[in-house]
Amino acid sequence: MLRRLSSDPWARPRLAAPISRATLLVALCLALLAFPCPQPGRAPSAAGTARAATPPGQPLPPDPWYGDVEGHWCCPYLRVLWEEGATDGYLEEKQRWNPRRHCWEPAGWEAAYCPEQKVTRGQLAMALVKAFRLKPYDRPRPSFSDVPRDYREYAIKPAYAYIEAACRGLLLAPASPTRFEPRGAVERQEAVGALVESLGLAAFAASLDPVEIRDSLSRFRDWRGVRPALLPALAAATRLGIVEGYPDRTLRPQRLLKRSEVAALLYRSCLLVLDARPNPFSPDGDGVEDSTTVLATTLRNRNLSGWSIRVTDLRGRVLKTFSPDRKSSRSEAPPPLPWDGSGEDGRPLAPGLYYLRGTVRDRSGREFDAIPRPVWLNEHRLTARLDPPLATPGAWIKVAAETRGTALVVWAHLPRQGVVALSAAEPPPSSYANTWEGRFRLEPEAAPGPYPVTVEARFPDTSRTVDLRLEVLVPLSLSGELVPNPACPAQEVAVLARTSPSAEAVEALLPGGREARLERQPPDGGETLWKTTYRVPPDEAPGSYPVRLRARAGSQTREVELSLMVEAEPRAWLNFILTD
Repeated sequence: MLRRLSSDPWARPRLAAPISRATLLVALCLALLAFPCPQPGRAPSAAGTARAATPPGQPLPPDPWYGDVEGHWCCPYLRVLWEEGATDGYLEEKQRWNPRRHCWEPAGWEAAYCPEQKVTRGQLAMALVKAFRLKPYDRPRPSFSDVPRDYREYAIKPAYAYIEAACRGLLLAPASPTRFEPRGAVERQEAVGALVESLGLAAFAASLDPVEIRDSLSRFRDWRGVRPALLPALAAATRLGIVEGYPDRTLRPQRLLKRSEVAALLYRSCLLVLDARPNPFSPDGDGVEDSTTVLATTLRNRNLSGWSIRVTDLRGRVLKTFSPDRKSSRSEAPPPLPWDGSGEDGRPLAPGLYYLRGTVRDRSGREFDAIPRPVWLNEHRLTARLDPPLATPGAWIKVAAETRGTALVVWAHLPRQGVVALSAAEPPPSSYANTWEGRFRLEPEAAPGPYPVTVEARFPDTSRTVDLRLEVLVPLSLSGELVPNPACPAQEVAVLARTSPSAEAVEALLPGGREARLERQPPDGGETLWKTTYRVPPDEAPGSYPVRLRARAGSQTREVELSLMVEAEPRAWLNFILTD
């Protein structure tokens, strides 16, 4: 410091004695108080300001690489997701000392993934939305009381729009109608169920019947610990290779998921995602959904050296192969691929369930397989029949139909009676193959003749019809005759019946309680002739014996009773011969 040694104001100042260390320390403290510097861990930076100011509905800037995962088993999986901007971690601001200003200054951000830490529901929602490329949804009014619009994960990252998008896209179910519980832990079975929804496999999971679910999960010793509502999703995930069990044959569905395991699950699920639209489709030539388009998205578009997509049956047998043609580059992502439901030989494949399987290769020669995508090839088939097709006025008619495909409803358009909805054996459209049935009664005054009956099945975006014919017959009539009558013991008697054409069967109750079925004979004019034979027992006593005839046509019956006369001896016939 300087001080004046003379009282003369114009005198030239001179240096005083040397400054002590205590004096210098006091002067430095006063300077720091006058010009404060940012403290370590508190100084703002461009990256920190950008994250703090990011609106809820906008994507976040990408994290720097995570230094704490080097050497960890999840590092290769996490690196691929990080290159695509599909990861989030914890950020800590780095500081450096500025010797010129004698203060700490921001020097960027350090990122940590914390792979062994348990993942939370809010973090999983952010990961799913980013990995599956959903747009954050900035809902004007929060859906959950515990996720306000300014809610943040990882201390500084806005997470509100990601959680809203995950629930809106059915990727993750809320804990209750009003709460999401973003800080709650995630069980392994919950994460697998969310992945099945994210991959669009919910329909496939719902199509598995209880036997298929049990067969898929019974090889794991602890499969009964899975929540009943998540059993179809876990079964679908094991069938498609999304998850695998542990070496001790356990699934550990209630185990809390680590962040490293989330990275591995997303890597297997999102590296190559296959889809088919529409799915199901029906190449039946009706002009509606006759073909589908195979779509492929990959997280390694910039590093591809080749790809192939295959259609296989349930046993894995390859039926159709798609690969890059000569005009397209093998380093490009697979383009949309049309498929008409045919195999390699060009012939249509049988209706049923098939799988799309895909493989991509990077420039290092490593191959990565996609999660198989189920594809349903439908027929939209409808068959129908009337039982009986011939009926008399007042009779009950059953309409039976069978559908293959996702039929929603089946109707029968009846003559003079409007439309009747048929009942399904299985609730539509849960069953691919279904049976339908309905009943109606013919009007008692219906005139004889043919009547058209149209059965219609409604499928999503299309319908099928079958035209049937109902023949209304004249009312049932029955008459009978015994030839010869009277008859003698040991003599054969013909039992004859004449009915209207609507008769389906005629039966006879003969003397002695024996029943006989009459056989239909060639038509005799407008009536139908029926016949059987009866031999009178040799020791039958003379007298009158009843013979009952019964005809049946649908729900109608007619009965008549005849009398058979048995005589002791045949009558003697006298023959007169005239002679000259």
